[in-house]
Amino acid sequence: MLLGLARNPNLGERDLLRLLERKDLPGEVVREIAAHREATRSYAAKLALVRHPHAARLVSLPILKSLYLLTWCGSARRPQCQEM
Repeated sequence: MLLGLARNPNLGERDLLRLLERKDLPGEVVREIAAHREATRSYAAKLALVRHPHAARLVSLPILKSLYLLTWCGSARRPQCQEM
């Protein structure tokens, strides 16, 4: 059900952010959200994608290019990044 919701082209930024607040969101759904048109436009959605615990490196690393440097440094301090 979540995968179908993530594929909905009518989702707005608020809806994507609400989905990304879920820490139990599977990695496949996170990848679908990353491919969503609205997620590529919204800075807040990009930041939420990078900070999500189940975001794969292939999802989060390309997004890092579009984040501000200080935000990027703060995201690199997360515990998930320490184990890389």
